[in-house]
Amino acid sequence: MAHCGVSLEHPDNAAVIARMTAPHVVKDRPGLIRTLEQLHAKRPSAAIDRVLFRLRNNVPDPPTPASESPQSVDPMGLGTHPDVVERLWKIGRALPTDCAWVAFRRPVLVHAATGIIFGFGIGTLGYALRLPPEFVREAQASGAQQIRSGLGTKKDETYSLADYGPDWWFGRWHKDEDRRWSQAAYVHFGAR
Repeated sequence: MAHCGVSLEHPDNAAVIARMTAPHVVKDRPGLIRTLEQLHAKRPSAAIDRVLFRLRNNVPDPPTPASESPQSVDPMGLGTHPDVVERLWKIGRALPTDCAWVAFRRPVLVHAATGIIFGFGIGTLGYALRLPPEFVREAQASGAQQIRSGLGTKKDETYSLADYGPDWWFGRWHKDEDRRWSQAAYVHFGAR
């Protein structure tokens, strides 16, 4: 089966796409520039140079493709820790059809036939899986959560999956996620 990519019109993707495409707002541009200049002074980098140029000159972010094959991108350029990308795509490639995909320059799991997103990577936070309702209790019993706190440079920061919808859970690197949960999500979101 050929992969159809992300279905931009499917209602099950509306909240996920809205969150993934929300503009990133830099609250303290001068502070960010100073921090990057300090990092660049310690360890010069062409990547930091490019970001500094864009920040100093108010250059907008380039458009990101809505849907693309993982073969067409560098996994290191997806804004997600490489271990998270590897884990997420390992789960996706173990399904009946390969569900590893890229949406808006983020690693995702997308059902090959329906185009519904049911997994995605989040920076260094990890990955999230979208579970059918009958698996919520099992996920909770395993310790899966919908909120992560005490992360990032500010230890009081909280990241909630609620913006993506009520059926998203942070992955815990359990083997059940590989077998039972991802398989159930694959069947559930393939039938929608």
